[in-house]
Amino acid sequence: EVVSEALRHSDGQVFLLTVAGCPSCRQQGSSSLKGCRCRLCSEERPGLVDYYGICQACGKCGGHDSKCPFCVQVFPSLCALDCHVRFVHGDRESSEWQTSRLEDYIKTRTQPGARRAAYPEQGTFMEARNGGLLRTVEA
Repeated sequence: EVVSEALRHSDGQVFLLTVAGCPSCRQQGSSSLKGCRCRLCSEERPGLVDYYGICQACGKCGGHDSKCPFCVQVFPSLCALDCHVRFVHGDRESSEWQTSRLEDYIKTRTQPGARRAAYPEQGTFMEARNGGLLRTVEA
């Protein structure tokens, strides 16, 4: 039923492209189909945050979470998450993780003009630098 109209207008072949969207945003249970949202500029749209964690609207890193599906850690970019999975969850990487993104990054990172992972904005992702612990102020 669903593809009958498409089949009538084709030569009997239909190519299906499924866009899964951001896994971190899907985990939050949002019913919104608008895409990812940047906490720094409040923009929301599909493809808003690139592999390096840079928001396409404000140009800053740190406004979006890339959550590890194997533990509770959160990263400012998919690049950082890919590196985390490779070195911390190596046993699950080959069978349960898409490694092609990180492999492409490794191949191109030494070329002139290659992009690099950005440092998150001040005040975001501080717990990652403290081993997951909240920062305490000494009196």
